[in-house]
Amino acid sequence: VRHALLALLSEGPKYGLQLRQEFEARYRRMLARVLALGLPTTLCTIYNGNLGAPLQRLATTALAVFNDVVLRSAAAHRLPVIELRQICTEPADYANPIEPSARGGEKIARAVAAAVAGDAGAGAPAPR
Repeated sequence: VRHALLALLSEGPKYGLQLRQEFEARYRRMLARVLALGLPTTLCTIYNGNLGAPLQRLATTALAVFNDVVLRSAAAHRLPVIELRQICTEPADYANPIEPSARGGEKIARAVAAAVAGDAGAGAPAPR
């Protein structure tokens, strides 16, 4: 996704449409395979990262294209979603611009544990 995000930012809307279509096709194939296993499934959005201005605004906008695929797939299959954009919300949640820190990882782990336990608020921001 990182490579796709950088390409989307640099190549513009035409390339963005192509990336979205490719991502959606691959994501739907992956999800069909997962659902075929018959196991409980929860999807996660892609977190925004900590890229710093002005790149952060552009990246957040570009990532919305990919997150839309995730959210529409979840809705189509009535699957729960962990909204990582609402969980990793602070610079301290990231070890570098694109990877969660120990703190961010802990927040994500709490959300996953809550989802596994059946907590309807699993996608809500984790306590600080």
